[in-house]
Amino acid sequence: EIASATTIGGVGAALAGPIVGHLLDKFGARVIVPCGASIVGLGCLALGASTSVASFIILYAIVRAAGQALVMFPNSVSPAIWFERRKGAATAVTGGIGAIGLIRMPVVVQAVIA
Repeated sequence: EIASATTIGGVGAALAGPIVGHLLDKFGARVIVPCGASIVGLGCLALGASTSVASFIILYAIVRAAGQALVMFPNSVSPAIWFERRKGAATAVTGGIGAIGLIRMPVVVQAVIA
Protein backbone atom coordinates (compact mmCIF):
# COMPACT_ATOMS: atom_id res chain seq x y z
CA GLU A 1 0.00 0.00 0.00
CA ILE A 2 2.78 2.44 0.85
CA ALA A 3 4.67 1.39 -2.26
CA SER A 4 1.66 2.30 -4.38
CA ALA A 5 1.57 5.79 -2.84
CA THR A 6 5.27 6.22 -3.57
CA THR A 7 4.83 5.04 -7.15
CA ILE A 8 1.81 7.26 -7.79
CA GLY A 9 3.68 10.26 -6.36
CA GLY A 10 6.74 9.54 -8.50
CA VAL A 11 4.65 9.23 -11.65
CA GLY A 12 2.82 12.44 -10.73
CA ALA A 13 6.13 14.26 -10.31
CA ALA A 14 7.35 12.95 -13.66
CA LEU A 15 4.18 14.09 -15.40
CA ALA A 16 4.35 17.48 -13.68
CA GLY A 17 7.98 17.99 -14.76
CA PRO A 18 7.31 19.81 -18.03
CA ILE A 19 4.71 22.04 -16.39
CA VAL A 20 7.02 22.86 -13.50
CA GLY A 21 9.84 23.56 -15.96
CA HIS A 22 7.65 26.10 -17.74
CA LEU A 23 6.62 27.68 -14.42
CA LEU A 24 10.25 27.75 -13.32
CA ASP A 25 11.22 29.60 -16.50
CA LYS A 26 8.33 32.02 -16.06
CA PHE A 27 8.44 32.73 -12.30
CA GLY A 28 11.80 31.45 -11.07
CA ALA A 29 12.78 29.22 -8.18
CA ARG A 30 12.12 31.96 -5.59
CA VAL A 31 8.40 31.59 -6.23
CA ILE A 32 8.12 27.90 -7.10
CA VAL A 33 10.11 26.40 -4.22
CA PRO A 34 8.21 28.17 -1.38
CA CYS A 35 4.90 27.22 -3.00
CA GLY A 36 6.04 23.61 -3.22
CA ALA A 37 7.32 23.62 0.35
CA SER A 38 3.98 25.00 1.51
CA ILE A 39 2.11 22.23 -0.30
CA VAL A 40 4.42 19.63 1.24
CA GLY A 41 3.99 21.11 4.72
CA LEU A 42 0.20 21.27 4.49
CA GLY A 43 0.17 17.77 3.04
CA CYS A 44 2.21 16.47 5.96
CA LEU A 45 -0.24 18.05 8.39
CA ALA A 46 -3.10 16.41 6.50
CA LEU A 47 -1.25 13.06 6.57
CA GLY A 48 -1.18 13.30 10.34
CA ALA A 49 -4.98 13.45 10.34
CA SER A 50 -5.41 10.67 7.78
CA THR A 51 -7.68 7.89 9.03
CA SER A 52 -7.95 5.55 6.05
CA VAL A 53 -5.56 3.82 3.70
CA ALA A 54 -7.11 5.52 0.66
CA SER A 55 -6.69 9.01 2.11
CA PHE A 56 -3.12 8.17 3.13
CA ILE A 57 -2.25 6.99 -0.39
CA ILE A 58 -3.77 10.09 -2.01
CA LEU A 59 -2.17 12.55 0.42
CA TYR A 60 1.21 10.85 0.35
CA ALA A 61 1.19 10.82 -3.45
CA ILE A 62 0.44 14.56 -3.47
CA VAL A 63 3.18 15.29 -0.93
CA ARG A 64 5.72 13.19 -2.85
CA ALA A 65 4.81 14.68 -6.22
CA ALA A 66 4.93 18.25 -4.87
CA GLY A 67 8.20 17.60 -3.08
CA GLN A 68 9.89 16.17 -6.13
CA ALA A 69 8.42 18.43 -8.80
CA LEU A 70 8.18 21.75 -6.94
CA VAL A 71 11.12 21.54 -4.53
CA MET A 72 13.76 19.03 -5.65
CA PHE A 73 13.62 19.75 -9.39
CA PRO A 74 14.05 23.56 -9.10
CA ASN A 75 16.82 23.11 -6.53
CA SER A 76 18.72 20.78 -8.84
CA VAL A 77 18.50 22.94 -11.97
CA SER A 78 19.01 26.36 -10.37
CA PRO A 79 22.81 26.11 -10.05
CA ALA A 80 23.06 25.41 -13.79
CA ILE A 81 21.07 28.57 -14.44
CA TRP A 82 23.13 30.75 -12.09
CA PHE A 83 26.62 29.70 -13.19
CA GLU A 84 28.04 30.57 -16.59
CA ARG A 85 31.03 28.25 -16.31
CA ARG A 86 31.46 24.96 -14.48
CA LYS A 87 27.72 24.28 -14.43
CA GLY A 88 28.32 20.58 -13.87
CA ALA A 89 30.54 21.25 -10.87
CA ALA A 90 27.98 23.62 -9.36
CA THR A 91 25.21 21.07 -9.79
CA ALA A 92 27.40 18.31 -8.33
CA VAL A 93 28.26 20.40 -5.26
CA THR A 94 24.58 21.18 -4.73
CA GLY A 95 23.70 17.48 -4.99
CA GLY A 96 26.50 16.54 -2.61
CA ILE A 97 25.42 19.07 -0.02
CA GLY A 98 21.85 17.78 -0.30
CA ALA A 99 23.08 14.22 0.25
CA ILE A 100 25.03 15.27 3.33
CA GLY A 101 21.87 16.88 4.66
CA LEU A 102 19.93 13.66 4.10
CA ILE A 103 22.61 11.71 5.95
CA ARG A 104 22.73 14.13 8.90
CA MET A 105 18.99 14.71 9.32
CA PRO A 106 18.18 11.41 11.08
CA VAL A 107 20.88 12.15 13.64
CA VAL A 108 19.50 15.65 14.24
CA VAL A 109 15.92 14.41 14.51
CA GLN A 110 16.99 11.68 16.95
CA ALA A 111 18.72 14.28 19.12
CA VAL A 112 15.63 16.50 19.09
CA ILE A 113 13.30 13.63 19.95
CA ALA A 114 15.52 12.16 22.69
